[in-house]
Amino acid sequence: MGILKEKRYLGMVGNILTLVGVFLPFCSITVSLFGVSAGGASLSLIGGAPFYGILVLAASIFALLVIFSDKLADKVPFFAKLQNQKLALIAAIVSAVAVIINALSLPGSTGGLGTISLGFGFWLMVIGVVASVAYPIIYKGDK
Repeated sequence: MGILKEKRYLGMVGNILTLVGVFLPFCSITVSLFGVSAGGASLSLIGGAPFYGILVLAASIFALLVIFSDKLADKVPFFAKLQNQKLALIAAIVSAVAVIINALSLPGSTGGLGTISLGFGFWLMVIGVVASVAYPIIYKGDK
């Protein structure tokens, strides 16, 4: 637990998982007619709901910029204003809300014609968002 309090690994890993999860299948739709599979599709968050996908991408990139702001402040003075790691919590909450809203908007069934299930990208984003929310709460600074 000490390394999580002193290093930024949790925030980095969480936001990178969230970024990768945006491009992986968020949900899978399987259609069957009379018990025979007629086809299916997988949608990523960026492909299925572009507004939420772009929102999650922007929030994760902003959080990564906050995490690395002390290193970037040497090159760009603006990043000195972003050195408060608690700003990453705002970005993580925005990502969490976007993922939850999009997951709740999916129906569980297609009226008997098939099913909709959550994909690997969703679960990767859930893990990433949980880590991203936990990071600013746990992080106490580099030593």
